[in-house]
Amino acid sequence: MQTSLLIETRAKRWQLYSALVLFGFVYGLVNNILLGRPERRVSYEVILVIPLCRSLVFFYRFLLRGRPQIAPAAPSELPDDRLNARLLYAVGLVIPVLALAFWIPSSPVYASLLDKRLRDLSSGTISDLPDRAEKVKRILVTATNKKISLKPQTLQTVGEYFVKASEVDPAAWSAALTIAAYKSQNISLPPAGPVMSRRQMPASHIYYVEPWLMLPPANFNEFPADRGIPVTYELLGPEVPAESGAIAQLISAPGLGLLKDGRGPQYVYIETSAHMVLDEWDLKNIIFVGAHIVYRGGPSILENISYINCDFDIVPNDKGKQFVSSIFGPVTLGTSQKDVIP
Repeated sequence: MQTSLLIETRAKRWQLYSALVLFGFVYGLVNNILLGRPERRVSYEVILVIPLCRSLVFFYRFLLRGRPQIAPAAPSELPDDRLNARLLYAVGLVIPVLALAFWIPSSPVYASLLDKRLRDLSSGTISDLPDRAEKVKRILVTATNKKISLKPQTLQTVGEYFVKASEVDPAAWSAALTIAAYKSQNISLPPAGPVMSRRQMPASHIYYVEPWLMLPPANFNEFPADRGIPVTYELLGPEVPAESGAIAQLISAPGLGLLKDGRGPQYVYIETSAHMVLDEWDLKNIIFVGAHIVYRGGPSILENISYINCDFDIVPNDKGKQFVSSIFGPVTLGTSQKDVIP
């Protein structure tokens, strides 16, 4: 019996260690993934809580009850306690597997939990709307830093919720623009077509970059830092009739953004870190890359426009909300989605 007590005590001791590690893992999972608390703070708490729990158990078992005096046993008397060994091995395997599943950012489980947290923030009371908006930003910062791609359907649902909620609390509008920027940073489009021509030029206040092609001009009075920033544009073929090709023209001057013979590139690819103000523009089959997209509530016609790695400065009125809602829609080359903002 004394020998059995010795083996049982060792097994329970290892079970206790495993239970403490599992407790720390679950504590960190719930606080960081489900509650959205900062990782560093949760890690400090786990580091403090596990030794504290171990000390309390030690105090209870050995100081209050007294450590049992166990006589040594001959090796031949030691029982083969395979059940306890299997339990220890199982716990030892389960904890690393759970850690890999939940803590590695590239794991589907981690991404699914983050996605669920984001969906859950699209419901609640008006009073906690600012807090939920801040949590949305933190989740998207985490997803961006850890290169996690959240589901487009979730981004659209949550984004449209916060666009509508901005009518009640302006804090929701900032969350909606953050979702739009995150979606833009996680768009991967296939090649639109062969490059017909490519040119780089500094940002300009002039509309025309070619005799037939117009681009949104720079506003150096409002954005003086844009002066000298390069703008790269590519005309992506094949050449197609005007009605199915790219359009970049002022609404007030239709027809000036096309080739003279009525044909033009299928897509126009524009890459720049300058500000692109889209008020008063009729755009079709345009791909913006890395730009600061600005919209102030003026008339706009946007058809099959893609924003890759862009951020957004959009006025929070009815037209701005319509503009942002168009960003949350599906992004697929060749699928025309036309948004006319009068």
